[in-house]
Amino acid sequence: MNSPINQDPLLRAFEIVSRPEVTPEQAEVNRSKGRDLRQARAAQHGILPIALSTWNLWRRKGRAPAPSVVINDIPMWKLSDIHNFFGISANTSAQK
Repeated sequence: MNSPINQDPLLRAFEIVSRPEVTPEQAEVNRSKGRDLRQARAAQHGILPIALSTWNLWRRKGRAPAPSVVINDIPMWKLSDIHNFFGISANTSAQK
């Protein structure tokens, strides 16, 4: 069998969207005020330059594709479905 592995990988929502950087200073302030984002993290650049909340809103309103599969209650999308729905070329997202 000569099929390539991960020819059309499945993505979770956090792999599709982008997340801003949280500096150690911001994380400390958040911890002291009882807010979310209590740990420092690097910025994540997903396929789309939108936040997770926007992605979830788009899903509810039908502006984003439905998940391809749901595994253990986790929605997942095929990379090709994201590219086709938003008109993204595979070369563009591979450069990020």
